[in-house]
Amino acid sequence: MMRTILKFLLPLLVVGVGVGVAVKMVKSRPKAKRAKPRKEAMLVDVVTVHSGSRKVVVEATGSVVPERTVMLQPEISGVIRSEADAFEVGRRFKQGDELVHLDTRDLRLAIKQRRAAVTAAKVELTMERGRAELAKQEWKMLGSRVRTTAAGKALSLRKPQKEAARARIAQAEVALDQARLNLTRTAVKAPFDCIVREKRAALGQLVSPASPIATLVDTRRFFVNVSVPVGQLPSIRVPGLNAKEGARVRVLQQREDETTLARAGRVVRLLSDLDPNGRMARLVVAVDDPLDAPPGVADGQPWLPLLLGSYVRVEIEGRSLDNVIPLPRLALREGDRVWVAKDGKLDERPVRIAWREKRTVLVREGLQDGDRVVTSRIPSPLPGMALRVRGDARVKAASTTEKAAPAAGPAGERTKAAPAKPAAPKPGAPSSASAPRGEGPAAGRPARADSGQAEAQR
Repeated sequence: MMRTILKFLLPLLVVGVGVGVAVKMVKSRPKAKRAKPRKEAMLVDVVTVHSGSRKVVVEATGSVVPERTVMLQPEISGVIRSEADAFEVGRRFKQGDELVHLDTRDLRLAIKQRRAAVTAAKVELTMERGRAELAKQEWKMLGSRVRTTAAGKALSLRKPQKEAARARIAQAEVALDQARLNLTRTAVKAPFDCIVREKRAALGQLVSPASPIATLVDTRRFFVNVSVPVGQLPSIRVPGLNAKEGARVRVLQQREDETTLARAGRVVRLLSDLDPNGRMARLVVAVDDPLDAPPGVADGQPWLPLLLGSYVRVEIEGRSLDNVIPLPRLALREGDRVWVAKDGKLDERPVRIAWREKRTVLVREGLQDGDRVVTSRIPSPLPGMALRVRGDARVKAASTTEKAAPAAGPAGERTKAAPAKPAAPKPGAPSSASAPRGEGPAAGRPARADSGQAEAQR
């Protein structure tokens, strides 16, 4: 019976001893000391600013349009008998080049007819002069017996008849000159350096002054219509508005290799109406020789003509601003404010912007020479927060010191205590292999130094 009691009590005793040991271990564990959090200064990038004078550049976009477009029409009627070999859409002509030639046979006959009319008028004048001479002699024979007026005497001497004959000669000569002029108009020529934009007539077609032959575009100069904000007009030199000569302009074209080709232009005038889409002012920029290679392009180097309808970028040279500070646009914060690193602290300042560009802003007020403006992003900026400037000598020295110093905190936090080795079992005590389930230190817990004491008490 005693064996039966021991059989049930011994496992309970072993479990109780294990629970007691576990509670003691939990209560006697080392406690880590709380260390005060160290304030880390945020590492930032800065740019040192300096004031000076700078010419502003107005960046905009525009479309290429022709300066002059004409509908070429013949001055006389006729049939097209010949045309230039290059008379096709897209071909270029110099001023005075012949495009088409009309039939001249009718006009040559008209010239002969007008010449005959001139000859007949001259013969009529000669005959009238003879008649006037006879009338003069008859008037002398009559003497003072005939009473008449001055007009009657002139009529008797055939003076009006001679004037009429002279007028008929002049009229015939004018008709001859008109016929000769019409003969020269059979050659339809280019009125200026041009390119054929549209061809509307063909060989053998009967044309008249009311029927156009082609549409020509002047190639000596193209215009670029540029839209800019109205508030930027005072900074741009515009003829007739605020200057005698327009501002210089760079017209930029994008090439296939992602490079840009620049052409020189100049502002020539301001249009009287706003752009209906963006309600912006519209400037006209003139570009000379748009279809030729721009200056500076070597032979064999690829280039692009400035084609009509192209969408281009322009950079308009503005006026010079004095005592302004150029600042990268990424350093400008919301509400026109900047962060300045001063004495290792963050200083937030409002600034007044004099000019805004795509990547740069020009600051008029709020900064001074030598200020170090923060360009890095700060998640939660607070005025007065500690900052470290990248590249600063003090930052480099602090980083070297931190690497050389040992880890902070108590020794117990730096080095973990080695676990105690299990005590050797006493002679006669059951080993962990032969002990019943739930008995001895093998029951899921590590052996400790006080296990021998528990065995002795048992």
